[in-house]
Amino acid sequence: MPSEIIIFDKCSQSGKRILYRSLNLIYMRFTFYPFLLLIAVSIAGCSKNSTPKPTPPQTKPTADTALAAVWPTDADAYFVGTTSETNLSNIQVATIWKNGVATPLPNSESTLDSEADAIAVSGSDIYVIGKIHVGTSYTSGYWKNGVFSALTSGGSNTLAIVVNGSDVYIAGNVGNNAAYWKNGTLNLIARQDSNTFYQANSIAVNGNDVYLAGFSGNAITGGNKAIVWKNGVVTTLPDNNSTNAVVNAVTVDGTDIYAVGYTSGGATLWKNGVITLLPVPSSVTSNSADAIVINGSDVYIAGYAGGRATTWKNGTATILPFDEHGSSGFVSLAMNHNDVYVAAGVDNSANFIYWKNGVAYQFTKAVSVVHGMAIAEH
Repeated sequence: MPSEIIIFDKCSQSGKRILYRSLNLIYMRFTFYPFLLLIAVSIAGCSKNSTPKPTPPQTKPTADTALAAVWPTDADAYFVGTTSETNLSNIQVATIWKNGVATPLPNSESTLDSEADAIAVSGSDIYVIGKIHVGTSYTSGYWKNGVFSALTSGGSNTLAIVVNGSDVYIAGNVGNNAAYWKNGTLNLIARQDSNTFYQANSIAVNGNDVYLAGFSGNAITGGNKAIVWKNGVVTTLPDNNSTNAVVNAVTVDGTDIYAVGYTSGGATLWKNGVITLLPVPSSVTSNSADAIVINGSDVYIAGYAGGRATTWKNGTATILPFDEHGSSGFVSLAMNHNDVYVAAGVDNSANFIYWKNGVAYQFTKAVSVVHGMAIAEH
């Protein structure tokens, strides 16, 4: 993958949490399409693929709180999401944290809520996508160095961002159409028919090729199909006869295309269209994959297993400690050299935490939901 490609995105649900988080995702992301609440979610285990023997979960630490936060000395760690304890009305406010210091993102409609969903850092420029509540609806857009620019209105959602050289790509949906914006210019993905709806949860760029990934659904038959688009051409991924399959993240490494998400069998990896169910401890039956990073020959994936934040390295699962309440929002993944950062945890004292190389660190007590993260060199 070209060195200039920077990908940070989010989106997902898992297992027994699929129904709750799917409906929550639909409520949050599809405010404009109430009929989508009728989507059926089926949780059934089936796989024709053999998988490595799952590793047992880590032993739960005996301490009640996570360790104090630490930050890379040669880079900056950014998180984006929302807080709701920074104002008297407990309004959700789009927020960016840099090395643990929280800064609310500007909102011209300061008395209404806002949300930050993903982040990309390119040189001295910081891009955050999200939305602000305006009147009775939401306006999607992005903050560049703290200045908000609106994108297409009328039911649009921004869900992922990638910076490729001087070009900024943002993926999501407009109405029932998957879409991406290149430097603010909208590109719609044509639907197969009027009953089909698309959503792009992730985006990757490799040379002149633009990859989107997400799902397609049908308002009549229900259920979702995992989808990847290459330059607008749709490919439906195998799903082991699942009634509900979604891609949450896509990345490109050389000639290899990786996608992760979930099927009815749980957390799922597709490499060049070949499906593999990710292993989990034998006591865990519900899981989903949210993010993927390729580092040399190693494949890192983050998501949920049994409602707990989980990482997979080359197929070996590790359930992360201290995630007592089940992670908030979407599990995000980033790397700094060989250090692995994961965000989205909440410990048993309701403190927001993140993990570095599997160790939990606390950095805020505010009521927060983190949707994305990035590690950027100084």
